[in-house]
Amino acid sequence: MKFRFRVINWNLAAALALGGLLAGCASRSKKKDEEISTIRLHFEVNPQLVRRSIEVSVLRAQPMKLTVAEEPLVHEGYLDEVAIINDGSTHQLRLKFDDRGRRLLETETAGSLGKRIAVAAQFPDLRWLGAPVITRINTNGVVTFTPDADLAECRRLVDGLKLVIEQRKKDTWLK
Repeated sequence: MKFRFRVINWNLAAALALGGLLAGCASRSKKKDEEISTIRLHFEVNPQLVRRSIEVSVLRAQPMKLTVAEEPLVHEGYLDEVAIINDGSTHQLRLKFDDRGRRLLETETAGSLGKRIAVAAQFPDLRWLGAPVITRINTNGVVTFTPDADLAECRRLVDGLKLVIEQRKKDTWLK
């Protein structure tokens, strides 16, 4: 009987330890999920030519209505770098995309000169941050724009996007 009692205690201890590890991992990943940010670039479209489009309101002070493709062309999964550029009086966000994102931007901007790119971000709430006009074919994969967000919000967004970039690079190394 003593032997059986020890086996039960050992199994119970192992089950409790495993449960504790899983609970610890879940709480840590939940915290990371709260800190991450997303960014999505939706191209302006003609709603009569594109089947799946949505109308969005960009900018809070002077709202501008745009009809954009429902699906983003590029998103945080294509990001290589993100930074805040501060020139003293204003700040801008600089997004640098990987080769896949660069090719997508190059292809889409070639046929969209004069139209806008609506930028949606979630950090943690979803908001449309800007709508820069496409003035040239984007061949370098870099998008720079002035966001409808204060500097603290931009820092929160950038920190969250850096977490996503870091995690994507770790996942790439594992493959």
